[in-house]
Amino acid sequence: MKNHIVVAQYRENINWISKLDKINNLEPYDIFVYHKDKGISKDIEKFIHNKKVIYEELPNVGRETHTYMYHILKHYNKLPDKIFFTQAEPFDHIDKENDVATNEFFFSKLDDFFNGNEDFKGYGKKHYIWRTGIGNKTPTMEKLYSNLFIGNLEDHHFNNGGIFGVKKDLILNRSKTFYEYCLKSLEYDKNPVEGFCYERLWSIIFNKNYKSKI
Repeated sequence: MKNHIVVAQYRENINWISKLDKINNLEPYDIFVYHKDKGISKDIEKFIHNKKVIYEELPNVGRETHTYMYHILKHYNKLPDKIFFTQAEPFDHIDKENDVATNEFFFSKLDDFFNGNEDFKGYGKKHYIWRTGIGNKTPTMEKLYSNLFIGNLEDHHFNNGGIFGVKKDLILNRSKTFYEYCLKSLEYDKNPVEGFCYERLWSIIFNKNYKSKI
C-alpha cells in the first residue's frame, strides 16, 4: 500500500507538490489535498485533472488539526505504513538551515521520514515547552488533556506548525472513538483554541507511554 502525504489547504499555493516526483528514492505515495476555501483553487486544478492528487473539499473549521483527524478516521481501517501530515505552506514552519526556508529542505525531511526508521517525527521550527506562549489557552489545554488521557499534564517539548510524520501502529494505538472526540471538539469554529492545543499534543497522542481514557 502506498504511503500518504496529507496536505491541509486553505488558499495557499501548492504548486510545490509537482516537484515531489523528483525526490530520489522516495517510497510510493498518494497525495491527499483537503481544501477549505470555497471552490477549487486554480493551482490544483491541473493536478486533479492529471490525477496527481486525491482531492476533497471540507468545511472551513478546526484548522489543520481537523483535516488530519478527518483523514485518520476516513482511512482508519486501511492506513498505510507511514503518513506525512503537512500544512499547504510548510516552508515557514519547518526547521530551516541558516534560517532560509527552501522547498529542497522540506523535501529532504519528507524523504528522511519515508526512508527512515522513526515512528514519529515532528518538523516544527524548534522545540518549545508547551506552556510557552499559550497564555489564556492553558485552561483549555488542561481540560482537553484530562478528557483524553490518564494522569496529569506535564511540561513537554513539541514541534510547532503541525508538520509531522507518523507510522500506522502509533495511529492505531488510539481508538476511532478517540479521534471522533478530537474531531468533534474542533467543529464549532474555523479557528478554535483547541487547534493550538492539539498542535502541542501530537507527540503525546502518538506516544504509547500515555494511556488514553477514550
